[in-house]
Order: sequence, then C-alpha cells, then structure tokens
Amino acid sequence: MDENKEHTESELSSAKPESRAGRPRKSRDVPQWTIRGVEPETRTAIEKASTRSGKTMGQYFNEDIRSFVQEQLKKGNNPPMLQEDIRSELDNLNSKFDQLLERLPSDKKQGIFSRFFK
Repeated sequence: MDENKEHTESELSSAKPESRAGRPRKSRDVPQWTIRGVEPETRTAIEKASTRSGKTMGQYFNEDIRSFVQEQLKKGNNPPMLQEDIRSELDNLNSKFDQLLERLPSDKKQGIFSRFFK
C-alpha cells in the first residue's frame, strides 16, 4: 500500500492544475507587444491590481485598462500639460503680446497694469 500511496502522491505533484490561471497560450496570428520605459512602480501597481481582480496582466490590460482609456477618449479629456509645455505656451503668448505692443504708437505704449488701473 505504501508503494501505491507514494505513486499516487508523485502523480498528483506532477499533474497540471485544473485552473487556467497564468499566461495564456500564444496565438500565432497575434504579434507580441512589448512596452519599454515603464517604471518599476507602475508595473508593480498594475501587477497588484491585476492580481486583486483575479486576472492576468494581459487580461487586466485588455479589459480594465482598455475600458478606462476608451472612457477617457469619449470624454475628450486631455491629460494635464507638462510644466515645460506651459512655459512654452506662455513664452509664445508673451512674444505675441510684445509683437502687438510694437504695432502701437510710442505714446500709446503702456504697461498692462497702467492700462487697467489709471
């Protein structure tokens, strides 16, 4: 009986689990996709979120992240501007403002505050 018991235990340990968790099988007609430049903190956050939802990272991207991005696109929300972009826009506005000031006759040129607060 001990031999049968050991044989059964070894068969059980080498048997594949019933669940289909983990990496899904690769399809030959779908190209592989790699994302470079993802920070480790971002990857860790996505791994934790996918684990908590009981999905693989691929499933989490395909379902949760895709639906979030599609909602953002529907709303038309633009991501906030970077500080560098804001500075660039302000520089452009300042140069346009200076060009407009140059068109004014010299006796009409005043500072912005003196125009509003006489």
